[in-house]
Amino acid sequence: MKNLWLILCAVVFGCMSVKAADIEVADAFVQIVPHNTKSAAAFMIITNNSDKDITLLSAQSTIAKSTELHQHIHQKDGMTKMVQVPQILIKAYNSTDLAPGGYHIMFINLLKPLTEGQEVSFSLHFSNGEVLQLKGVKVLRAQTQHSHH
Repeated sequence: MKNLWLILCAVVFGCMSVKAADIEVADAFVQIVPHNTKSAAAFMIITNNSDKDITLLSAQSTIAKSTELHQHIHQKDGMTKMVQVPQILIKAYNSTDLAPGGYHIMFINLLKPLTEGQEVSFSLHFSNGEVLQLKGVKVLRAQTQHSHH
């Protein structure tokens, strides 16, 4: 009888389940920019579960004066340049990585310096109308890498 009850519950709750959100975010973190306490960058994996392309249009936060979408562009001379982009495409049934050296969210002119282990919140705004509130995102120290000067 107990097993029948579990099966009945599974069927009832299965029928009540709501369609998964079109957009999901995983592995989000904020990285402190080395030698610069006025900026930080957010990285994550954004997955589009829908059958239509969706774009990340903007991000908003209360930790900085400005929150922008950015991308690193690798130039022919071997240098890397960071530029602001108007949007980031997440193709249908696909994922887009916001990762060091590629797309990311920049927090410019931080209102207070961030510290390793701190948790921050920010929102992502998408072309399909979804707004995702990311809360408790961990702040990490940047890994030391060689830089081009």
